[in-house]
This record gives sequence, structure tokens and C-alpha cells, in this order.
Amino acid sequence: MKILLALPRFRPNTNPPLGLAYVAACLKRTDSEVEILDPTFEGLKYAEKRLKKADYDILGVSCYTMNYTKGLGFAEIAKRANPDCLTIFGGVHPTILPDEVIKEKLVDIVCVGEGEETMVKLATAIREGKSFSLVNGIVYKEDGRIIRNPPSRLREDLDDIPFPQRDLLPMKKYLNARIGRAAWTVEQPATSILATRGCPFHCTFCSSHLIFGRRVRYRSPSNVVDEIEELVRNYGIRGLSFIDDTFTLKREFVSEICKELRNRRLKLEWACNARPDTVTKEMLEEMKGAGCVVLAYGVESGNQRILDNILKKGITLKEVENAFRIASEVGIKIDAYFMMGTPGETIEDMRETINFAKKLNPDAVNFSLTIPMPKTELFEIAKKEGKITAMSWDEYDYTGKPIFVSDKFDSMAVQRLFRKAKISFYLNIGFILQQLISIKNLRDLKKKINGFKLLLKQLTHSV
Repeated sequence: MKILLALPRFRPNTNPPLGLAYVAACLKRTDSEVEILDPTFEGLKYAEKRLKKADYDILGVSCYTMNYTKGLGFAEIAKRANPDCLTIFGGVHPTILPDEVIKEKLVDIVCVGEGEETMVKLATAIREGKSFSLVNGIVYKEDGRIIRNPPSRLREDLDDIPFPQRDLLPMKKYLNARIGRAAWTVEQPATSILATRGCPFHCTFCSSHLIFGRRVRYRSPSNVVDEIEELVRNYGIRGLSFIDDTFTLKREFVSEICKELRNRRLKLEWACNARPDTVTKEMLEEMKGAGCVVLAYGVESGNQRILDNILKKGITLKEVENAFRIASEVGIKIDAYFMMGTPGETIEDMRETINFAKKLNPDAVNFSLTIPMPKTELFEIAKKEGKITAMSWDEYDYTGKPIFVSDKFDSMAVQRLFRKAKISFYLNIGFILQQLISIKNLRDLKKKINGFKLLLKQLTHSV
């Protein structure tokens, strides 16, 4: 039995699809023949050509909201080439809207939640001709009826999951991708890794907990660093990005990771996502000593009312300022993230966010449009505060156009301010001089050049 796992993504990206690679690694244990179709760097024609071969029995499509319709396009090609092909949809969007997705004629089964164990049991049932009723975590069709099985359990022992099957991905292109955080922060070749699953916080805009739950599960530090050693051995990486929701959540875990890296003499530059209320100076000093060069902070807003009442971020502006200060003292760079056009926000609130970003003076700043994603609390807030204007799932794109409007602002005003935010931050003479002064060697110069090229693309896209 051959399984083709597909990612309907055509926009260059730094991070390989680790979710699919994890599923592939688990399916390999079942003696299934597995292939991953990742057209991120190749484009639609490449994907269509592969899908039309129809030499697979199962097509598994992983999608989030903004590429869901592209995933349906993949299924249409597969069904046209081989009507007997079984189509399975998983990922964020199918997980949060399984009842809607399963109604599509092109979709046979929806995999809800974490996919590894569910896909293994499903593939086994298909191969052995057993009833799907034995497989938890799926929604499927049978004799014209839609059947919803009980949810699958979250995997407790993350160490038992094999490392992602990266050899099925176009890793050469990911390792030196001149985009995203890896382009200006860590030395290349670089890639990403996941050390935990789950998030305990209640941010209204996030849907991560709908897949991974609110209880954080940790891999053992030795298991994480075993994978890092494998990445060094197989791909020669010099940089790494931990893409966990909050890598700095547990001090003991961070400390053990740092000790493992030092003990094994793995001299890598690495970055991670952090929350301002989870870091201390002592923690950051230990991280710096183990190779951490960049922290990504999701600040979201420069207005405390928006943080508290709308986004429910659970942090204060004072905590943010303190976290930026101690990172600067330790010598770790900061990549800051902000949202604009949030339900309940005014134009003046957005200006406060821009001014706060300048006051914090991070090494890089990312302003994104607020996109209320389906099934999040923010989506419900948006419907009360105004209305969602999106006509298709394709429009749920953080880098596209606003999909939320209210009587407090119009979309054109948000777009103008969105452009102004980027330009006023990056083309500020103080910021430019700071970047030039920070160049200490040829490696720093290369990073700055990569970052400048990325910046030009962003500014050109937004103007």
C-alpha cells in the first residue's frame, strides 16, 4: 500500500512541514510505502504532475485555513486520476472544522488532532480491511452517513515518536532558505525542531491548543539533542530554530537542553519563541552560553486594554519592557511580533502599538494583520465587534488584506497604517545606524545583507 502525504503550499518558507514528516516516520514502521509531496519551492505544476501519476492508494493532505482550498484542489486531481484513491484530510483546519470538511465530496476521511497514532491505526485498518469504527480520532463517511469516532488520546511519551522523516523532504532548499527568521539570525545551513507540544495559555487568537491541548508535554532533553546531533551529522546544520509555542516555559527543561548542548560540544546558533513573563536574566545567560542568539517575543499590542480584554495575552507592558531589557543586557537579539486591526481596536490603539514597538527597539519587528481564525475566541469577538468580510478561506492570510471591519476603523485605514508601521520602523535612521554598528565580522555582514533583502521584499509587497 502506497501513501502520498501532501502539503498544499507554494510560498517559500523556512520551516519544513515537520507534522507530515512525523506522520511519515510513524507510517514507515507499518511497512507502508510513504512519500511526501512538498511543492513549497516548486509550484503548482510540479504538484499537479506528481498527483496525476496516481500510483498511490491513499492521499493524505495536511492543511491550515489559508491553504485548505488548495488542498481540495489536490484531492480533485487525485480523484480524477484514480477515483478509488482514498483522501484523508488532517492538520489545523480539518481538526477545528471536521464536520464542514467531511461534507466535501472530495474528502473521504478527516483526521482530527495529532496525526501520528491515528494515521498508523487508519492505515492498518485500510490494509487489513477492518472497520474504521476501531480507529479513534477520525470523522468519515459510510453508506451515505457521516460517522464521528471518539477523539484519539494525546501522545504522552513524545520520545517514543521517531524523528521526522526529513529525507522525504526537499531539505537542501530549506537549509539555505533566504527568508524568515533564519535568514538574518542564525548561521546557515539551518533548520527547525520541535521539543514540546501543547500550550497552557488562553490567547484568544490562537488555535494551537485545539490540536495539541493546553497541557504541555515535553520530550526528554537527551532525546531532543539526539535529534540535533542527527541534523548536524546528516545535514551539517550550523543554525537551528525551536518552533515550540513557548520554549522558555519551564526553566529546568531549558537548563537541561543547554547542558546537553554544551556537554556534547554542539556549537550551534539557535533561536526560539519565548514569552516575556517566562524569562529571567539567569535563564537567558545560560541560553546565551549554549548558543542562543535570538528570542522571538509575541507582544501583539502596545495597548494594555487590548492585551487584557481582547487578546487575553496574560502579559503586561512592563513585563515586556523588562524582558527586552534583560535580553539586551545578555546580548541576545529580539524578533518582536505585533498585530494590527484587532477587533475592539481603534486607529489610535494601533498607533500606540507602533510607538511601543519603536520604544522597545527590537532587532527586527513583524507587524501582521489580525486574522480572526475560525473556532477561536477572537473569531466570536470579531462577529460581535463588527463583521468578517472574507468570502473564502484563501483570504485568511496574515500577509494579505484585512478580513475584519468595524465602525472603529475601515480596512483601507488599517492597510495604510500597516505599511506605515513597517516603513517608519525599518527606515528610521537610528535603526539603520544601530544595524551598521552591530556588524563585527563577515558573518554578521552576510546576515545583515540577507535580512535587508528580506526587508525589501516585505516593504515592496506591502506598498
